[in-house]
Amino acid sequence: MTRDQAKKIVPIIQAYADGLNVQYQKGDQWVDYDPFIHNLVTLDVWRIKTEPKLRPWKPEEAIALIGKALLRAKSACAGTGLIVAVSACEEIRFGAWNQDHTWRVQSLQLCLEQFEHSTDGGKTWLPCGVLEESK
Repeated sequence: MTRDQAKKIVPIIQAYADGLNVQYQKGDQWVDYDPFIHNLVTLDVWRIKTEPKLRPWKPEEAIALIGKALLRAKSACAGTGLIVAVSACEEIRFGAWNQDHTWRVQSLQLCLEQFEHSTDGGKTWLPCGVLEESK
């Protein structure tokens, strides 16, 4: 190994030591690095694997959740409701199960930040968004 090769792989070795996933490029694909199979010095193009990002639902995705439970979990005013409508302007309408039984309207971005949803009657709660892999 040359000094230049060592300088090139130090950040990757440090990332791997810190528990991050490392990938190398094979053709047009990124493949997870396995230290028992691959030698970093012989790999030309590598990167620290990007983490998936959670984004708000698009209206067409949220429509499939009409009739499902919504929980405001990440706020001081917690409560549950039932998703009843989704608008094209990226808002979700839900019936609140509180003392005044009013309809609430929230943006899909706020749903991602403060709410969770359930598709199994409240047994499990999931983020209000879609997990996307970075490229």
